[in-house]
Amino acid sequence: MSPRGSAGVASFALLAPALVLTTGCSLGRPTVAPTGFRVKSVGTDAAEVALDLDLVNAGANEIELLQYDYTLRLDDGSSYSGRWAALLALPPETTTRASIPAIVPPSALRQGREWTLDGTLRYRDPQSVGRILYEIGIVRPQVGFQAAGRVESTGGS
Repeated sequence: MSPRGSAGVASFALLAPALVLTTGCSLGRPTVAPTGFRVKSVGTDAAEVALDLDLVNAGANEIELLQYDYTLRLDDGSSYSGRWAALLALPPETTTRASIPAIVPPSALRQGREWTLDGTLRYRDPQSVGRILYEIGIVRPQVGFQAAGRVESTGGS
C-alpha cells in the first residue's frame, strides 16, 4: 500500500467517529430480557426448547436486529450453542416477544433441573451512515443477555 493510501485509511478511521456524531446516528440500544424456557417437543433422541425473549426499543428510531449468538447450559453438563437470525426491525418505543430454539438431549429436561442462558444480540442502525459503518466493520453494536432458571415442565406443547 502506498504511503498516501495508508494515510487515507488512517484519516477515514479518525473521521468516522465525527461522521457518526454529526449525521444523527443516535441509535438507542435495544434491551433483551429472557422471559421463559419452554419445552416444545420431546423425541427419543432430542428435545426442542424455545427460549423466550422480550425485546425492547425505548428509543425514537427503529432498530434493525440481525443475529443472536447464545449458549444454553443444563446442570447435567449438556449444552447447546446456537446462532439464529433475528431478521426483525424493532419499531420505536415497542416491546416485542421473540423465541430462539435449542436442541438438547431429552434426559437433560428432568423437571427441576437448572439451566443458564448467555448470549448476545447484534443489531444495526437502519440509517444510511450507520449501515455503511456496520458493513465496513467499523461499528458492530451488540447487547448481551443472561438468564437462569429451572425446568418447570417436560411436556411438549
